[in-house]
Amino acid sequence: MRLPRWMFGDRQAKPPVPQALELKELGTTGTSVFGGWLRDTGEYNPDLQGLSGFATYEKMRRGDGQIAATLAAMKLPIRSAEWVIVEPEDATPVEKEATEFVREEFFEREIELDRVIENALLMLDFGCAAHEDVWEIDGGRVRLKKLAARLPVTFQRWIVDENEELVGVEQYGAKGNTYITALVPIEKLALFTFQQEGANFAGRSLLRPMYPHWYVKSKLYTIDAIACERNGMGVPVVTMGEGAKKEDREAALAWVQALCAHERTGLVLPPGWTFKLEGVTGALRDPKESIAHHNAMISMVALEMFMQLGQSESGNRALGSVMGDFFGLALHATAKAIARVINWTTITRLVDYNFEGMERYPEIVPQKILALRFQDVQAALKDLAGVELVQPDDELEGYLRRELGLPEAGKPRPLTRPAPAPQAGKFLGYSEDQEGDEQGKFGPGGGASGASGAKGGVKPAKEKAWAGEQVAISTAMERGEVGATGERVAAAVLGKDARTLNVKGNNFPADLVHDSEVVEVKTGLASNGTSAQQWRATIGQPGKAETAWLRTASAEDKRAWNERKAAAIMQRKAAALRQVQKQLGRPMKAVTVGVILNPDTKTADVFRFKGFHSRIGWNSAQAQKGYMGSYKYA
Repeated sequence: MRLPRWMFGDRQAKPPVPQALELKELGTTGTSVFGGWLRDTGEYNPDLQGLSGFATYEKMRRGDGQIAATLAAMKLPIRSAEWVIVEPEDATPVEKEATEFVREEFFEREIELDRVIENALLMLDFGCAAHEDVWEIDGGRVRLKKLAARLPVTFQRWIVDENEELVGVEQYGAKGNTYITALVPIEKLALFTFQQEGANFAGRSLLRPMYPHWYVKSKLYTIDAIACERNGMGVPVVTMGEGAKKEDREAALAWVQALCAHERTGLVLPPGWTFKLEGVTGALRDPKESIAHHNAMISMVALEMFMQLGQSESGNRALGSVMGDFFGLALHATAKAIARVINWTTITRLVDYNFEGMERYPEIVPQKILALRFQDVQAALKDLAGVELVQPDDELEGYLRRELGLPEAGKPRPLTRPAPAPQAGKFLGYSEDQEGDEQGKFGPGGGASGASGAKGGVKPAKEKAWAGEQVAISTAMERGEVGATGERVAAAVLGKDARTLNVKGNNFPADLVHDSEVVEVKTGLASNGTSAQQWRATIGQPGKAETAWLRTASAEDKRAWNERKAAAIMQRKAAALRQVQKQLGRPMKAVTVGVILNPDTKTADVFRFKGFHSRIGWNSAQAQKGYMGSYKYA
């Protein structure tokens, strides 16, 4: 038979397109589910099939120290993680209300989330786990009464439809004083399955690949125990004297078989007889080496090889760190799988029962699965700050204090170290008297932009300069005047400590220094058209060669040119921040202040944002969050 070329990766030869679209499912997963009785056809060990497998896994997890430690290492970080309810991005008021409702159900009522997560993690032990949503009506709302654990050892039959989709799970187990059979529909279940293949909803236990190592190790422990019992005090040997009779031999055999270590142990022998404890001679195989090997294999199944570093003669810190990274990935994957099931089932049902027309839902998300080490946090912050990706701020300080167990911030004390000696006349065009002020709080001194620290230059306004649409303005302003006015307004709003950085010109990448902030001011007019309703990094005029090239460049090349120019601008601003920090001898934060002017009403809308930015739209959510207020200026 000649096979078509497209089966061999020939991209030019495409598979034939069916004349009519076939919507019916034709194939099969191959999983055997007859009458609800699920059989894993790939499982070759009958002791690990179905309920027999559950009984074996129960014995393994309860009776083996290495397996118990492995499961604990997998579960405890996930249980101790911070589980939070998050709302959809740019959530609507209804989505915010739904998020708060779900958060209340999970954290403020009778749901014990730790018990829910602990039950879900049984999928590692048995291959599957589940809880049933139990509802109640309270205050006109459908609420969660409890998330009832449904133990895997009670799962008897798996009810599927013609397309091998799960319809429900039949349980057989004790309830009160009797045993019952209960069918729980999938609409009330949250089923957690580990390593599911096809329609095998029972999954495959994490303990399955550990089984041969556990089995052999248990036998080795038995052999070791027998060896200790037999060889711990030696083998008792009686040498009979001459003329010993059959009865004497039987008596001697009974003595040595009954002999054991005891505080009153003793033996009286006839004349000519001798007794001794014979030690084991020859080379013996110590089972400890084999046991250590099987322990290592058990840990390897769960990517926990770092657990063996203290139990073996090899290994180092770097290797343990790499092993820990892989293990961390496994933990994150497991936690996300649990969160995904809860989101798709319990949370989706809870929202649908109480809110109409929802298309986006709140989600439960695991955070901080692994504990932070101070050295790692310190190194990461140092590296990120070195490339200007992180700047010190109050939120970052609060986060570090919480995570590292430090007390809340109090009133700072003045620094005791002497201020760095200023280099008069060499910094950013400042005059000698400005640079000589202590800690960089320079005296008033105007500059090309004309900014001053006078707070009295502005006062709050009742109406905005720009209400979201283009405003017709009759008062003309030159481009340089717009920037100077915006900078003057920003300095006045920020306070008396705001000073200009452009003393001898207007070409420094930032505009103001205020307290511990380096500020860039971006200003626009309320009369700007839709395409200009934004604050953006200004790209300077190209030179003659660049102008000539731009006339013939393609749209893609021009876009790439603009991106390179914008990146270069942001690099200049980052370099300016480092320069100011070095001169002042203290950390500084990057801040952008956006201003929208209406020269007819002498009104300015002022916005404040953390960091330097290449573009911020006036109508964006970011702009709404950064709005400080509207002000009248002279």
